Amino acid sequence: DYVPAEVYQAPAEVYQAPVSEQKGLNVMAIVAIALSGTGLIGLIFSIIALKNAKSGKFRTTLKPLAVAALIISIVMMVVWVIYIIVVAAAAANGVLNYYNYY
Repeated sequence: DYVPAEVYQAPAEVYQAPVSEQKGLNVMAIVAIALSGTGLIGLIFSIIALKNAKSGKFRTTLKPLAVAALIISIVMMVVWVIYIIVVAAAAANGVLNYYNYY
């Protein structure tokens, strides 16, 4: 008579399949917060970071950091626009005053 040999079964934690879609840290969120002071470039990176955070690809999504980068980028874009308008007005005023005096 044939008697089947006992089959060794390893504990379940040994055979955990790796989760391929979870790959670490959303680096775009860190880059976005670092570039948020630039305005438009920071806005682009923060939108990408927020999209990555919502996709669920990462174990650590850093979604709050991506949202903060988005808000800071929008505020900095407004600041840069105001700055450009003020500098352009000052330059135009300087040119007009130069030609009025001579």
